[in-house]
Formats: sequence, C-alpha cells, structure tokens
Amino acid sequence: MLATVGKEPPQWGGSFFVAMQTLTIFLLAAGAAWAISGWEPIEFLQTRYDEVRIAQFALFALLIPLFAKFGAPLPRGSRAAFLALLTIGVVSASFAEFPTYGFVELGLMSALVCAGLAAREWTATHSNLRPLIILVTSAGALVLGTRLLIDFIAAFATSDARGLVSAWLPFTTPRFFAKAATWALPLLWCAPLLLDRHRTITRFCCAAAAVAMSAQVIGTGSRGAVVGIGMAMLACLFLGQTGRSYARWQVLIGLLGFLLWRVVETSFGLATSRRLAMTALNGRAQLNAAAWADVQSSPWIGIGPMQYSAVDRHPTVLGAGTHDFALQFAAEWGIPAAMMLFALGAWWFWATAQSIRLRNAAGQPTEKRDAAIDTAIFAGATAALVHGLVANVFNDPVSQLIAVLLIGISIPSRRNAVELTKGRSRLLRSVLAVFCLAASGMAISLGRTCIQPDSVQLPRGSTVFPRLWSQGLIPYSKTCRMPPEGSISALPPGEYIDPRLNPPQ
Repeated sequence: MLATVGKEPPQWGGSFFVAMQTLTIFLLAAGAAWAISGWEPIEFLQTRYDEVRIAQFALFALLIPLFAKFGAPLPRGSRAAFLALLTIGVVSASFAEFPTYGFVELGLMSALVCAGLAAREWTATHSNLRPLIILVTSAGALVLGTRLLIDFIAAFATSDARGLVSAWLPFTTPRFFAKAATWALPLLWCAPLLLDRHRTITRFCCAAAAVAMSAQVIGTGSRGAVVGIGMAMLACLFLGQTGRSYARWQVLIGLLGFLLWRVVETSFGLATSRRLAMTALNGRAQLNAAAWADVQSSPWIGIGPMQYSAVDRHPTVLGAGTHDFALQFAAEWGIPAAMMLFALGAWWFWATAQSIRLRNAAGQPTEKRDAAIDTAIFAGATAALVHGLVANVFNDPVSQLIAVLLIGISIPSRRNAVELTKGRSRLLRSVLAVFCLAASGMAISLGRTCIQPDSVQLPRGSTVFPRLWSQGLIPYSKTCRMPPEGSISALPPGEYIDPRLNPPQ
C-alpha cells in the first residue's frame, strides 16, 4: 500500500485512454522488473537477451501509438535538439556501409526517446504513477538480490561456492550483471520509503538483498560499477536530506557487502576481490584506439549507427563495442551529435538535482516522497553514467528498459511552458511513431532470420552474433554458420556450449 501523501483529489478519469495509459506504463515497469531480476530457467539462458529485446519492442508497440495520438506538445528546445540528432542520424546512416542496420538503430534510439517522453507526460498527469512504477521495478531488484542471498546461504550450507555464479549467469557476463546492479541498489533504498504498511520488514528485506548484491559486485571484480556507485554516493551528498540519507545507506550496504565477500573468500579460498585493484584495461585500449580512428575518419557524421561492430571494419579487434559509451557514440554518430547528446544529459542532471533540492527544502510529505524517488533515479543514472565510460551501460535491452523508464519519469515537467502548437507537435510525433515501429519490425525480422556473415555481425566461435545489446536480435538457433571460405571454423549446429553452464571445480 502506498504511503499517504496528501488529500489531493483523484486525477484518474474514466476514459479508455487513461486506462490504456496506466496499463501500458505498468507493463513497461513490469518488463523492466523482469529484465533486472535475471529470472530465467537455465534452459533459456542463451536466449534471454533475445526475449528482453522482443519484450522491449512489444511494449514500445503499445506505448508509441498512444504517445503519437495523445502526448503533450514538446518544448521548443527539446524538439530542436531531438530533430537535430535525428537529422544527423539519418544522414549518417544513409552514408554508412550497412544502411539498413544504421536505420534500425536510429529507430530504436528514437523509440527510447518517445517512450521516455511518454512516461514523463503521463506520470506528470497522474501523480500516483511514479511511486507505483518505482515499487514495481524495485520488485525485480528485490528478486535479483534475494536470489543472490539464497546462493550465498546455499554456498555455506553445502560448502560449495560454485553456485554463486548462477544468479548473474542470465546476464551473460559479470559486466552485464554489474550494469543491472547500478540501477537496482538505489531502488532497494527507495522502495521502503514509499510504503505506509510493513515498512520495517520491507526495509530489512531490501537491505539484505542489497548486501548480497553489493557482495557479488565486489566478488565479480566489477571495477567500473564500484567506482560508479561510489561517485553517485558522493554526488548525492549535495542533494539535501534524501541525498545524504541514501549516501549513508550506501556506505553501510557497501561495507557489509565487502565483509560478506571477504568471508566467502576466506571460507572457500577465493581471491576474486583483488580484481578491483587491477590496472589492466582488458583489451579496452585496442577497442578505444579503433573507435578514435573512426572519429578521425568521419568527425562530422560518424561512420554510421551500429557500424562499429562491422566484422570487416576492425579486423584486428575482436569486440562489438568500445565499452565506452561516449567514445562509441562519437565514432558512430559524429562529434556534433555527441556534443548535443551530452548537453541534453548535462541539462537533465542539473535540472533533476535542482528539483531534488527544492523538494527537500519544501518539507511536505508529497515533496519528500518525490525527492526520494528522484534521488534514487539520480543515483542510479550517475552510477550508470560513470560505469558507462568503461562498460557502455546504455547499450543492452536490460539497461535501456530501466533507463528509459526511470529517467523518463524524472524529467522535470513544464506543462505551463509549452511553446508549440498541438498540431505541429502531433505531426512530429506521428512521423516518429511510424518510423520507430517500422525500425522495430525490421530489427525483429533481422534477428529471426539466419544472419549472413557479410552483415554487421560479431563472430564468436562458430556462430555469427549480431551486436544484440544495441541493435537487432541474436537468432534463437545460435547456429548461423560461416561459409567454407570464412575465417572462423564452423561447428555442427547446436554444438556451441557456453562454458559458464559447466564451471570448473
């Protein structure tokens, strides 16, 4: 039950449109919760990111038409910046080596923007939607942390630590698990504050889940996540009461997580936390050098969206991305587009920080609740931004679902300062909706068919992988074989086995 926040008259109407708004936002939050939970039967682990991507497209297919028909007009500044980015993207994709894939990513990025703006508009209209979205999404974070906690208990009960890998396994790699953790930890702090009943037991459960999650982040050696979470904690100290409350909570959770993993290391003879002190770049220097060469080769419009992962573009570098969101965006979209995107991001951080400080100063229950929600989102986004400089947090469907929902509902609303006419804005939204839905359909079509190795793919073993985390889908068969003249030896269909499913003793 949500905490009582005042005697505001209900803003819910009885129209079909309002019901569809609520249902769509709830489904988007449920999709984000499922994505962040890592919940998946072991037989489907190899296709989980395919399913998350399909769920993402399906949710956007529900949301974008509603936004096109009923969304509010866009403010002049946001409209100009978005149109400029869209124009650069179209030009860049048109001159790219593989234009189809460029337009697919352009459509996906546009869909993310539209989804975020829709979430912003509807939560500004219906105040009860924001806490509901946080609680639903936090349920996924609680599931993830609880699974990790159970794995720790099972490890001590059976004297076997091999099961500790099972909770992050659905995220493919520890790095992807750490991406989810950067968003999940602030949500676990915020969720109990939104409840009126059972707050104490909920706070205890969320704290225990957060300790287990922090321990696993430390245990997997996720340096970028640790630095990002620490930087977010420091930034929150300047946000007022809720920011300081989160910082104190995060310090305590981090210390308990570190102690838990030290006990695990001592009990089972592990030393994985030493990875946090490593200075090696793990191949990132080569990836970044290739991206910088792309920036220099085409500084104005970039090499094209999604084009960094082309097999023949960087023959000496095995990697689908730079692990550095800023550098890869500049390489693919060009320096002007990157500067506009970073300016929009800087505006959001500044405006959100100002909003949190004002709400903390107001002292009213409703404002305190909203300040806690925005603090959690600000902390998650700050950690993700810092982490994204070494792990590209914003490029997979799990991160995108969470980011577009949370950042969307935290964008400061200026409903009384709209400067456009509804007719012109509706035309823009309608064109964007058609483009986004067409690109989503193209992405599903590209992913469901056997993708040829001369497309924009990343070869790995005998299977040709698309760069699923930013565009397209990995085929469910996982057996698109290279031709005989290919540079990678082929295995019979179905014989590629992820070694993490059978970890060493």
